[in-house]
Order: sequence, then C-alpha cells, then structure tokens
Amino acid sequence: AAVLVLILVQRGMHRRADRGLGLFIIGQLLWGLNVFGFRGSDDLLWALRFERFTPTAVSLAVVSFFYFSRLITGLSPARWMRILITAHLLASIASIPTPLIVESVKVADYGNTVVWGVGLYSWILPIYLMMGMSVAYLYHGYRIAPSYTEKNRLLLLIIAASVSVLGGMLDVAP
Repeated sequence: AAVLVLILVQRGMHRRADRGLGLFIIGQLLWGLNVFGFRGSDDLLWALRFERFTPTAVSLAVVSFFYFSRLITGLSPARWMRILITAHLLASIASIPTPLIVESVKVADYGNTVVWGVGLYSWILPIYLMMGMSVAYLYHGYRIAPSYTEKNRLLLLIIAASVSVLGGMLDVAP
C-alpha cells in the first residue's frame, strides 16, 4: 500500500480517480494500523479504542473504493445510493465513542477478541451493498472497455474486490 501511495504522489494525483484510490489505500492503512494496535495491546481499554475506530477505517476504504470504481468507469450512482453512502460514513464516525458496533474487547486463547454490538449488521449490510455495486460498475466498465489492456485491468480489480467481499463475509458470518 505504501508503494502505491508513493506512485500516486509521484504522478501528482491529478485525476479524481487517483485521489479515490489514494483514499482507499489510506483507509486500508488505517484499518491495518488499528488491527495491529488491537491485537498487539495488552491493555484492553487501549485495544478497545483501536477497535472502535476500525469500522470508520473500513467504511473509508469501502466508500473510497466505491467512488474510485465509479470514476474509472464513468458511471454515476443513484441519488439514494449517495445518501446511503454519506449516512453510512457519518454513522461510522459517530459510532466511534459508542458501543453500537464494537461493544467491548475481551481476552481469548488466541489474543484479544471483539464483542460486537447491536449495530454490527446495520453497519455491515451497506458495506456489502457498496462493494457489490463497485463490482457491478467494474463489470459494466469491463464489458464496454475499448482495449484488452483496459479489460485486463478491470478484470483484476473485479477479482480483488470479489475476494475482499468474500473474505469479509467469511470473517463476519461466524
């Protein structure tokens, strides 16, 4: 991720799609730092602080990937989707100090583990919707791409987004 950020900075990030990808990478980095802080802390209160910020980092990554996929394909989301995205991101930020998404942290055999709050599913469903829409945008762009190079690039993005959604579903479902 750091190499991609350096590449984007070297290119000047002139295009809006580059800025969207840069925000996605920043969200991924914040997510990784939070997981590292959560797993690496012996103090449960400190681990809880890290873990409560994680949904916002995840939301930032998913929302920016959604806008990135929209920008590189030239498609525009419906108004209700824009409202849902904005509300989701604001709700994620507002939930940081509350136990709605992350209720608490406890110690398990393998390290710290999360006790999820009552708002987990209402937070995660829009994420799956945004990632699904991102894949749909990328697939539409793939179908109308003028060159094989563009088709290959979009196909790799579709595979990466699909693996990400599948990994998230396997993590949250249990």
